[in-house]
Amino acid sequence: MAADPHVAPDRFPAGVTPVEATAEELAQADAVVLLVDHDAFDPDTIVTNAGYVLDTKARLPHAVNVERL
Repeated sequence: MAADPHVAPDRFPAGVTPVEATAEELAQADAVVLLVDHDAFDPDTIVTNAGYVLDTKARLPHAVNVERL
């Protein structure tokens, strides 16, 4: 699964299901990898709901579930 509101659903690679980065989707993910720093993604929602986050943009606040690359 992947979320990016700036990419049309038909532009995702085959086998990748586009989703919205909702609290429910984040909570269900095994891991969340933040690859872009769009304002469309709410940092607090990500940190609060994701079990593990790899933040490649150093955009999210420090938290026990956030690892920065």
